[in-house]
Formats: sequence, structure tokens, C-alpha cells
Amino acid sequence: FTDKDYHKTFPTIYHLRKALISGDEKFDVRLVYLALHNILKHRGHFLFEGQEMENISKFSEVFFQMQRTLNEELEIDLACTSLPEVEEILSSRRMSRTEKKKRLYSLFSCEDKTPESKQKQVFINLFIGSPVQLAVLFPDESFEDSENLKIDFSSSRFEEEYDLLTNILEDKIVCIDHLKLIYDWALLADIRKGFRFLSEGKVEIYEKHKHDLRILKNLVKKFAPGSYKQFFADASRNGNYASFIGMTKKNNKKVPVAKRCKTEDFYKQINALFKNQKIEHEDFVYMQSEIESGTFMPRQVSKENSVIPYQMHLEELREILKNAGKYLKFLENLDDEGVSLSQKIEQLMKFRIPYYVGPLNDAHKDKGGNCWIVKRTPDQIRPWNFSKVVDIEKTAEGFITRMTNKCTYLVGADVLPKNSLLYSEYMVLNELNNLRINGEPITVKLKQQIFNELFKKIKKVTQKKLKSYLINEGHIEKTDEISGIDGDFKASLTSLIDFQEILPKKIENLEMIENLIRWIVLFGEDKKILKKRIEDY
Repeated sequence: FTDKDYHKTFPTIYHLRKALISGDEKFDVRLVYLALHNILKHRGHFLFEGQEMENISKFSEVFFQMQRTLNEELEIDLACTSLPEVEEILSSRRMSRTEKKKRLYSLFSCEDKTPESKQKQVFINLFIGSPVQLAVLFPDESFEDSENLKIDFSSSRFEEEYDLLTNILEDKIVCIDHLKLIYDWALLADIRKGFRFLSEGKVEIYEKHKHDLRILKNLVKKFAPGSYKQFFADASRNGNYASFIGMTKKNNKKVPVAKRCKTEDFYKQINALFKNQKIEHEDFVYMQSEIESGTFMPRQVSKENSVIPYQMHLEELREILKNAGKYLKFLENLDDEGVSLSQKIEQLMKFRIPYYVGPLNDAHKDKGGNCWIVKRTPDQIRPWNFSKVVDIEKTAEGFITRMTNKCTYLVGADVLPKNSLLYSEYMVLNELNNLRINGEPITVKLKQQIFNELFKKIKKVTQKKLKSYLINEGHIEKTDEISGIDGDFKASLTSLIDFQEILPKKIENLEMIENLIRWIVLFGEDKKILKKRIEDY
């Protein structure tokens, strides 16, 4: 079985992966290795660590998270009349963005020109991949200086601009994150093509690219023959086919191109080939339709692959190991600890050294070394024995406490978590102390009333809500002026409100809630540890 045989049988690695998943045929161990190596090398992101693929791919879960976030942060109710229809529209690549907008505006009841509808339209535009100005997305005076900054999930620049957006939006960046999850879900649905396994969708992408390439070559030969060689083979030209796939041929050998072009640049070059020509050929009409929907000549390797979670690759890895284990018996043999090679490979796939563990070598721990890991045994650390060798809870606590500052008010006391009940109350009262009505400070009684009736019930207290409350309670008139606060209140009692919903019968046990908040800060990234600590409480 030579390299030539391999490439003829499996044009891409995904063809091999699909073959290993699909049948009961016995494969050469080298082929099994190649597939597993590819999966481990390109295992995907860990944004949904610990979750199963079934939940990640469920649109309702992603949508309701986004809906809840917009409601809490911006008081926007992005409700739709039919969630299955929204799911169908977003996952369709046959529909143009214009058609998607039209249908989604109808489903979200925002077709009119009211300010509320316009803002809903902006959010819809964003999660279908249209560019949106930051100042329009958040019509807030504080963002007016950023009016030229656009958010475009489909742009290759989005990742580069994310840090800038975080600095500008601060806590509101969570809205962008959840809108991006909707966009990513649609990309993921398109990559899978309705199949269970990723490689099945990737093979279909390959076949479509092959089909579209044949059509494009025929069209160029027929309507732009003088540009054929330049468009398909010239490695020095940006936007042509060679730069699109990142490869060309020289002396009958494949040679990589220095820089690959973006899909939109490739489409522009295609349109330029047929400029000023009235072409009614059915293949040309098909091509234009596919370009409009962004589905013409899809690539297996593209920036869209960044949305693939490791769980999608893990499904294939498990299936390949299960099939290969039937004839490669060493995969299922157990070692002295009762762990098979297949289990070790799966653990390797899922494992990441938690950020709070730090350096694994504790040889210099007692000699001033930069190390805080706490081990249960001196054994070598492996992905499959990590939790047995490392005391994860004590290590995580050591990571936080070594960086915890001391309080500037109480000598020797540790600082409080930012979202602790006590610190949140302090920050809210600090803002309320500056509140003025017609230039005069409010009474302690009114301050306590606002604290209990507004802040303990509403996560985001705005100046508008405060004024409405004071007018309804008869404390001020509409003409009275509120001052002393910079726009809306920055502080809130979000933690208290959350725990009122989660533990309504335990809300008086403040010590327990403060402990829970501290543990969330310490172990929030690792849900298993957090769950165990709560169960042991």
C-alpha cells in the first residue's frame, strides 16, 4: 500500500476517517494511526468543555441562552413566533442573507420602523453574519466615539478586534458572545450538513467543490478563455483559484502558494472574469446563485473550522476506536491499572491541563520555585491518571489564594470576590450615596427603600427605572432633576437576585451563599470540582 495508492483511495484525510467509521472492513494499522493522529492534532475548541455533542448542537439551548442574556443585560425581549422556523432559516445556505433577514424580521415581529423593532433588526443582522456598527447595536452615548467600529462575525478581522471590543463594552461583551454563539451554531450546522459525523459533511464539501470547479472551468473556457491559465495556475495573483486553495502545480508537482486569499476576494475575481457579459447559461445562473449565498466551491480547510468543538471530533474518534478494536486487539488490552489503550487515547483527546494547575514539576516547590501543585502520589502524571495523582481542589485553591490581595480596610483579611453579596452591597450603597434630587442628597430612609425595592429585585437599575419608581411612589415630580450618577447605575445585586431564584428557601443563610460565590470563583472553570465541593458542604 503505497502513498500513491493512499491518495487515490482517500483524496483527503476526511475520506479516510469516513471509511474507518463506516464499515467493518479491516484497515492497515498505519491508516488507523493517520486518522487518529489527525483528530488529535486538530481536535477543536474547548468552549463547551464537559458537555455532550447532543446538547451543543441543540439550537434551542443556544437560542435561549442568547435570549436570556439580552433580556438581563439590555432589557430586550428577542422573542420569536416559531423557533423551529428560525432554526431552519439560520441553517440554510441556499437562502441569501436578504431573504433570511426578511423572513426573520417577520418571525421576530420587527418589520416596522419603531425604535424597538430597529434594534431587534440590528441583532438579527449580526447573528446572520451581516456587519453592524457598534454605535447602532448599543445606542448609548458612551459608544458614540466608536461609531466607525463595526462588528462582523463573518469577517476574518473579528478575532483581532475582539480585545478592543472587550475594552469598550466591558460587561456588555457577554451580549456579543451569545450572539456569536448563534452565528457559530449556523456555521456548525452547515459544516455537518445534517450528518452525524464531521467527516461525512467534509466529504460532501469536497464533492461539491469538485462539482463546482468543473462548472467554473467550463464557464471560463467558454466565456473567458484568455484568462484560463492566469486564473487557475498563476501563483503570483491574489484572488485566483491557486491562491484560493493555497496550491498550484509546477512541473506536474503540487507547490504551496505563499498566501491564501479570502473567499470574498475569490468571488470578486470570478465576477471580474465575466464582467460586461450578458450570460444566460444555466451553469452561470447556478454559479451566481451559489456565490450570492456564499456556498460556491466550499473549502474543507477554512476559518469556519474554528467553530468546531472537540466533542464533534471525539464522536469520530470513539467510533474509529470501536471499529478498529475488533481486529486490532491491542487497543482493548488492559494495563496494570485496568485502562485500555483505546481509553488512554480518548482521555488524551479530552484532556487539557487546567489553567489553575500550573507547572507539573514540583521538585523545586519548597525551594522558592514557581509551583503550587498539590500531589496525592509521586507517580508520573498522565491524562488518564491526572485526578488520582493531583489533588485538584487544593491545587485550584492554592492558585487563587497565592494571588489574592489583602483588604485595605481590615488588616490581614483577604479581599472579597467581586460578586460577593457584601462587596456588591457596598458598591451599590457607594453609588446611592452620591444620588441627588434637585441637588440635594436623599434621606437614609429613601436610600434604603430604593435599595430594597429596586436593587434587590432588578439586576440592571437604569436612571429611567429609578425616576419612574420615584415618581410612582410620590417622592419626586416629573420636572425634578436626578443627578450624582453617571448615566445608569454600574453596580448591582445580581448575585443576590440569582440566588433568590436558585435557593429561595436558603437566601437568609448569607454565610453559605458567600461560600458558594467563593467556590464559583475558585472552581468555576471545572464544574466537577464545584459540584463535589457543594455536595460535600
